[in-house]
Amino acid sequence: MKKLKVGRRHQVKARKAKELVSKISKMLKHNCFDTADKRTRIEVIELRPKGELIILNNEAAFIQIEDEIFPTLLNTSSLDELPSLKVDMGAVPYICNGADIMAPGLVKIDGDFTVGDVLVVVEERFSKSIAVAKALYTAKEIAEKKRGKIAKNLHYIGDAFWENLKRL
Repeated sequence: MKKLKVGRRHQVKARKAKELVSKISKMLKHNCFDTADKRTRIEVIELRPKGELIILNNEAAFIQIEDEIFPTLLNTSSLDELPSLKVDMGAVPYICNGADIMAPGLVKIDGDFTVGDVLVVVEERFSKSIAVAKALYTAKEIAEKKRGKIAKNLHYIGDAFWENLKRL
């Protein structure tokens, strides 16, 4: 696992805050922020060599890598709003080591999604979120698949982002 260096932490200016709110709302498919609420404190922590950690009101909420933005595994309020893939216990150790989500390990699909949507991966026994992934197919296509990759793993328990989140 590659270590990320934590860069500086700074509050986001109004223009960039609007851009971030727009990207996050697009990813969640609804406006998750009250634009009238000026008290929402948005900060960014630079993570080198890639990415930024977006902090909302002192909670690690989202990760941004280039133009891609997705919730952290600690952001349960956003994870609850995303469609999910429930996987069997045999797939959990592989996913928690960074493997993409494969069709044979899939137990259940909750919610409707299209290609490129952000999903939460949940283990079947305790329904705990173990990863955030990006759909490679639509929900309907995934339900019909019996083999192959169905989602790309973006963030998982034990990755470099997770290790940095524990230190904040």
